[in-house]
Amino acid sequence: MQYNRGLSLRELTKAALKETICCKAGSEWNILIYDDYGKDVIAPILNVGELRKLGVTLFLELGKSRGNVPDAPAVYLVKPTEENIVAIAQDCVKGKYSSYNINFTSPVSRKLLERFAGELQELPNLSNITVKDQFMSFVSPERDLFSLQIRDSYYTIGSSHTDQDQIMKYFDDLANGIVHVLLTLQLVPIVVSVRTSDTSQELARLVTSKIKDMLKEHYLIPPSDAARPVLILCDRNADLATGLVQPFTYRALLHDSLGMRLNKVVTPVNGSKPKTFELEENDPTWIETAGEELGAAMDANLKVVQQLKKEKEQDRTEDQAEALMRVMESATEQSDRHRFAATHTTLHTRLSDVVKDGKLDEFSGVGMAMLRSGEFEEKKIAELVKGRSDEAQRLRLALVHYLLCEDEDSREKYVKEFEKEEKPEVEGETAQTSLGNAFKYLKKIRSFTVPRQEKGRNAGMVLGKKLFNNAVRAVKGSEDSLLPHTKLVDAVLGARSDDRSKVKSELDCVDPKTGQTLTLSSFEFNTAMLFVIGGGNYTEFEDLKQWEALPENRDKTVVYGATELVTGTDFLKQLAELGKE
Repeated sequence: MQYNRGLSLRELTKAALKETICCKAGSEWNILIYDDYGKDVIAPILNVGELRKLGVTLFLELGKSRGNVPDAPAVYLVKPTEENIVAIAQDCVKGKYSSYNINFTSPVSRKLLERFAGELQELPNLSNITVKDQFMSFVSPERDLFSLQIRDSYYTIGSSHTDQDQIMKYFDDLANGIVHVLLTLQLVPIVVSVRTSDTSQELARLVTSKIKDMLKEHYLIPPSDAARPVLILCDRNADLATGLVQPFTYRALLHDSLGMRLNKVVTPVNGSKPKTFELEENDPTWIETAGEELGAAMDANLKVVQQLKKEKEQDRTEDQAEALMRVMESATEQSDRHRFAATHTTLHTRLSDVVKDGKLDEFSGVGMAMLRSGEFEEKKIAELVKGRSDEAQRLRLALVHYLLCEDEDSREKYVKEFEKEEKPEVEGETAQTSLGNAFKYLKKIRSFTVPRQEKGRNAGMVLGKKLFNNAVRAVKGSEDSLLPHTKLVDAVLGARSDDRSKVKSELDCVDPKTGQTLTLSSFEFNTAMLFVIGGGNYTEFEDLKQWEALPENRDKTVVYGATELVTGTDFLKQLAELGKE
């Protein structure tokens, strides 16, 4: 059995959620209670209509005031925290609901279970209370995509203010999230890490250990005929430029420019109050055009709109009885088609305005040219950096140039041009200061001057010269137009060649089943899971999907995951915060 022939991570997650939430025997309806994380897990998978079909009549947040509904059973989906434990115990003691089906998104600790039992000790009967550990420490907004929803993840791992206990918890949360994905898929991968990345190596060690535990406890029982996938653990530091470059595909623009989160976009329409738009998995236009450039996506939706108008005209000229019968038979489908088209029309219009006002097509064009093909359109870069567009955009472009330019005499020129400008105070900090902080941090990385045991930082967590050199060298073995992390996947999954073998020689490979170190070049894989420590983005996800679509890769599947999906501007802010230290 191969993953790409079976159910996707999203579909399997949906099935697990349905089983968790659906009404139990003897009950026709229930109440769903969640915390912020539980809400994030559910939101991109099950919409309100689907929840209604599962018997859910009320959706309530655990942390908010809730009235008593003593004749209704309650289903909880929450993180196992002390705060949540206490809140649920209070519900039980007060008799808010008829029964309590408590599902934790990850296994609850013995200490918290004892705290829960202590809170309930005065109850005469506990038979209506059940507790179950789930393995849902991730969200899956799309097929082959997941995020651990760990905010400011790049800053956390790089900050001198992050103490050793926080670092240990950070890595434990990462390892748990990845293992929960593997449990959902019931796959035992070969674990690959970058030899010169301390973060990649540490995460590989933890993931390997946890997979071994899951195998021993029989939580993980892969089919005997399952092909082994490969799990590739990467560090955001190996490719900082992709985190900053301006995208121009429909989906990535919605995320980067309109703040799309978990497939929902909240944006004002025609000057009115903000409205929420949901991008749905059964929307064929979204499926077909999400990864296309904005212009192509707009053209595709325009054809749909024109087809709908054509069908409406045909209905007017047909026999009214026959037309009415046909409309009634496909009423739901037709309603969905019109709703999908209206959503895309509104979002396309909104994005067109944003692109035009901010010259995002131009920023993306020159940024992607530097990133994908090493072409530096110096005149255009200078025009954009010195122009009057959004300061964050100009800053991002200047830093992308700095990161990718190999000419020592010119790599800093646009940064210096930006610094010369006089800018007003913004929330207590000038734009120059923000730029200076981000540039300061990136310059430290590029100069390779950070000592291995810098005071105030965590041992083993500092980027060194060797990591940067190897990360750059490890992406030169395949198509030049691919992004760095896609090139790494290509090297591991692609046909054998001398260039790909050189890349593989820089990677460590372990089999969690045996704990043995293996030679990566002796394996051939069809399925990979790429996980980026420090934040991922839709640009990388879409690049991997484009690589999959190449004729020679039609039998390959790549699942993309990250600590969080972060926009270019949010990533810039994390760099600036690190530069203050």
